[in-house]
Amino acid sequence: ENNQVDLHVVALGNNDITKKDDNSNVTYHMINLPRYRGKQVDKKEIAVWKKVIDKVSPDIIQVWGTEFSFGRAIELASKGIPVCFYIQGAMESISIHPAGDIPLLKLFRQTGLTSIFKFNAMKKEIKSNVRHVPIEAQMIKDASGVLLDNEWTKTQYAKHTDKFYNVPLALNKAFLNNEWKVENCEKHSIFTVAGGASPIKGIHNVVIALNQIKQKYPDVKLYIPGSVSSAKPHFLYDTIFIRHLRKLIKKYGLEQNVCFLGRLTPEQMAEQMLKSNVFVMPSCVETHSSSLREAMSVGCPSVSACVGSVMEFVSHGKSGYVYRYDDVDAIAYYVDKIFANDHIATEFSANAKKSVKEKYPQDKIGQMLITAYENMINKK
Repeated sequence: ENNQVDLHVVALGNNDITKKDDNSNVTYHMINLPRYRGKQVDKKEIAVWKKVIDKVSPDIIQVWGTEFSFGRAIELASKGIPVCFYIQGAMESISIHPAGDIPLLKLFRQTGLTSIFKFNAMKKEIKSNVRHVPIEAQMIKDASGVLLDNEWTKTQYAKHTDKFYNVPLALNKAFLNNEWKVENCEKHSIFTVAGGASPIKGIHNVVIALNQIKQKYPDVKLYIPGSVSSAKPHFLYDTIFIRHLRKLIKKYGLEQNVCFLGRLTPEQMAEQMLKSNVFVMPSCVETHSSSLREAMSVGCPSVSACVGSVMEFVSHGKSGYVYRYDDVDAIAYYVDKIFANDHIATEFSANAKKSVKEKYPQDKIGQMLITAYENMINKK
């Protein structure tokens, strides 16, 4: 919203397109390049980025995330223009938790020979994550700065740089202007993260815990957003992990207790959080845990794995409950405590909203970002 800043947004796609937004000072670019990780960029890709950079002639370049190799291509094409990264996922942390710590052989045995190609694709992705770690490290070492909003991210990258700039992660407005109330929620309902494609998101642990929860609350419902919207298996579209989830759901007789919602807009996510009794964030690896912050901004009581920056904005027993990632007994126990006590739920709701608002002030992000940019530009 700063009229003194001309913003250019570049995305990868199947075409080369440039479009200026007539209602703002934003220009959108799509360039025809692949997105990959785990291998070095080539001269052709660097040349494409150089052409884009020459066309835009920016004062500074910000790359969202370090998970893909194009960030390295941008650095090599930047010709002395400052390049910074806003950390999205820490690849070294991700690489040491292949398949969310589910043994690959177990996944293969459960999915069978019909999934051999998808299983091999999963193994290939795991290997590419490992190969990407030194590439990411080089990006960070050569960057003019690293944008982040939590101490945990610093612990992951301090061995590569000390050029950190604190800028809170922006939350969609859909999560900022709503207020959860216990009397309006669907009792005994659980909402979780969108993670159908990846076991790193830990939804399998929620399903296992759900088997315990159902013993006391037969009407319990688990709502899972993401790429899957059907309760029925689909040979072509189901990932290896989704097949694993379906096996667990069938094993524990939870077919009537689990609902796949499909892809949701931010507005739909906020609406579901307002309707849910508890939000569970079960990932084994997270940097910001945006979905947990969104749920807390809405005020939905939360139970979260103790990973990434979670303990920096969740106070155990005050604004939510935290547990060790793989402790399914703890998930069941803490969900039960919230289900059984509306006072706890209401207290968590109020404290969660306050915690996220104070820790990550959304109204200051713009100026903090501009200040960080100016500092990096002046140091080049």
